[in-house]
Amino acid sequence: MIQGIKTKNIKPKIRERMKNFTEELMKCPEVEGIVYLGGLANTEYKNFIDEFSDIDIGIFINGDRENLPDWLQPFSFYIPVDDDNGKESMMEVNLHQQLLKEEEQNEWADTKKEAYAYASEIIFDRNGKIANLIKEKTIMTPEHRKEFLAHLLSRINWSVKINPIRAIERGFEFNAEELLNQGMENMLDLVFVYNNRYPPHPKWRLAMIESLPYCPKEIKSKIGECMKIAEISEKDIRRRRGQILEIVLDIENRLKEEGIFREDEDYSDYEYIHWKPQKQLKETTIYDNMIEMFPKLSLEDKRVFKGLLCEFFIKNIEEIYEIPKSQLGEKYRKIIEKIVYQDPQSKKLIGDFVKGNIEKDMELVKMAEIALKRRKVQIIRNSDGKFIVNKMDERDEKEEDLISR
Repeated sequence: MIQGIKTKNIKPKIRERMKNFTEELMKCPEVEGIVYLGGLANTEYKNFIDEFSDIDIGIFINGDRENLPDWLQPFSFYIPVDDDNGKESMMEVNLHQQLLKEEEQNEWADTKKEAYAYASEIIFDRNGKIANLIKEKTIMTPEHRKEFLAHLLSRINWSVKINPIRAIERGFEFNAEELLNQGMENMLDLVFVYNNRYPPHPKWRLAMIESLPYCPKEIKSKIGECMKIAEISEKDIRRRRGQILEIVLDIENRLKEEGIFREDEDYSDYEYIHWKPQKQLKETTIYDNMIEMFPKLSLEDKRVFKGLLCEFFIKNIEEIYEIPKSQLGEKYRKIIEKIVYQDPQSKKLIGDFVKGNIEKDMELVKMAEIALKRRKVQIIRNSDGKFIVNKMDERDEKEEDLISR
């Protein structure tokens, strides 16, 4: 997958060099499995080792932390490796040591999943447990893919769409550039996750991106424009921001076409619930349930409504109408005006008022009238028999003909 490398591939020499070492590991009864990682593994993913590489080997050990074997070596050590001219240089060996019992129980980090999913070769599996473990731990389920995508899109929302503009307004152009750098990292990872791939280490990411099944057109030249800083200025910050968002929008549109996210779905809300560590413990709150009662509200209206519900600890819709008007700003007052006629209870009360008048049930009329008054709603019956709903609030006395006899 990595093409155009100028350095010499010395992988065959290194694999031969490590053969005796791994055979000694196999003799240790505690060793359940040995896995070659990265360039050492025979895969298409990173199928080379050069003079700048290190050697990564994963070992899985039976036992526990209180009874570790005496032979267990340090994580890192160096071996001398000679080039074609007989000159030796030191190459680092990393021995990734894992207790099998713990690894079976632990959730693997995405960086570890990437290493074992695409660039690993099992060279020893005493009882067949390692192959099953890697398969189980590295699969990217549709659920995890959506969580990962939401996490990246949420980060991009802040580091590219929102905060750079705020930084410009504050006079912090350098901060804006730094934010865009973070956003570009997220954007590159987004392309990999869209393709059902865990993002690789940054040192390989750009070298691998064009080999993905799908990439936005002219991705390399566009990334070049995203990376380029012509000058530290508002104009150039906005240019970079636009280039990054062009690639992001390409992926966003495809996700929505595929039905991964709804048009009105909030990436941050999804991330807070599903991405670990979770920022929100309950997947669905009473506030979400109350918002769902008003499907006609726009996404922005729902955001304002959610703020109202949470700020005032509203536990049922009735409590909204009890908030003193002096405590409500303009946005909150307007959202209450919007929901009052969508509120199922308001509709029931209006129905009760009309029914009571028609059936001469004045007790029902009075109860409905009192409850509607708390909602700043008044119903009158005009001369031609129609019931007219008035907003009692002095800010908007607009009449609405809701129900006719």
